[in-house]
Amino acid sequence: MAMRQIWMIAFTHYNSDPRVRREAEALAAAGHRVRVLALRKDNQVPRERVEGVEVIRLPLSRRRGREVGGYLRRYALFFLLAFWHTTSALFSGKIDLVHVHTMPDLLVFAALLPRLLGKPVILDVHDMMPELYRAKFGLSERSFAIRLLRWQERLATAFASRVIAVHEPHLAVLRQRGTPARKATVIMNLPDERIFSRNGRPAPAAAADRGPGAPYRGPGAPYRLIYHGTLAPRHGVRTAILACARLREEMPRLSLQIVGDGEERANLIELVRELQLEERVSFSNGALPVDRLPAVLAEADLGLVPGRIDPSTDLMLPTKLLEYLRMRIPVVCSPLRAVQHYFGRDGLTYAAPSDTDAWADAIRRHARDASVGRAQLAGVASFLTQRTWSAEKRRLLDLYRSC
Repeated sequence: MAMRQIWMIAFTHYNSDPRVRREAEALAAAGHRVRVLALRKDNQVPRERVEGVEVIRLPLSRRRGREVGGYLRRYALFFLLAFWHTTSALFSGKIDLVHVHTMPDLLVFAALLPRLLGKPVILDVHDMMPELYRAKFGLSERSFAIRLLRWQERLATAFASRVIAVHEPHLAVLRQRGTPARKATVIMNLPDERIFSRNGRPAPAAAADRGPGAPYRGPGAPYRLIYHGTLAPRHGVRTAILACARLREEMPRLSLQIVGDGEERANLIELVRELQLEERVSFSNGALPVDRLPAVLAEADLGLVPGRIDPSTDLMLPTKLLEYLRMRIPVVCSPLRAVQHYFGRDGLTYAAPSDTDAWADAIRRHARDASVGRAQLAGVASFLTQRTWSAEKRRLLDLYRSC
């Protein structure tokens, strides 16, 4: 495949966004020149080369909160800056293809002039904006704002040369809402198995053979829970903290590590203080770059994915879930529709979202009996063998050849 000049546009922080990084670095490794327009944190340089990818950070940070106007202003300014960069690159002969990551969907029109002049434009749909905004801002399905979001989704997918969905249920919804089947495909958001590997370290459950009724890996032995990702109400981290409080007496060495950042971080820290769990629950100093995550995850005994179920989250196949499994860490997860599509109703340990007792029971069951986690990991082995980032990377490169 001949070298092409590819511009990616993503309203995200590049270093901590695994999907954007994986795709950009895969294309750079295949010999393309890849530039990514992304957000910039206060301590980051405006331009940097990361694993062969030229990252151009625009002078905006991501807003966390519930103010719609704040989101719209940042989206609009980022759009204008991205439009200017891609247009300038077009007239300098530096663009062969534009790859736009949502949200927002209308960001694809930052590539308006390249598209009009015959350059392929790929729209990579990470999340469903109508469902996400319904859940985040409590909007009715029939509200004007949601109808407007569905209209702009159809407009964006119609404009793009090709559309990428993150999994099969996601693709089915896009097709139901008007995305032509001929231009849409799935490239799953899977962990890079070269990065998410135990590197010869034994899985935590193998460190002690806990049988039914065993005292949680021996008297005084720690049992480590982990959550990593965005800290927002819809991700249910509050439930995980409350479950730890419920277990504090019977599991004196239970701990929970929370890795990530988001709008609910301050509230969660305050909750931990109120429950006097400071010695049990720890927080990272913000989100971690992808390549630093495996070392942190490798110390955990059980991964938690306690997201709420709403029109937005029900269509998510959480990357954190796949990263835990790839690292051979058993999981307790909310029974999301997309998760059950791939793992079935009995393939993982599920707990009802916001049900503190159910989450405490699930944690207790795994802590008492290591065979529960081993059986879960054995059951997902075929998925992990068949669904790899190496295979998805080939699909990505094939997509580029077809454009």
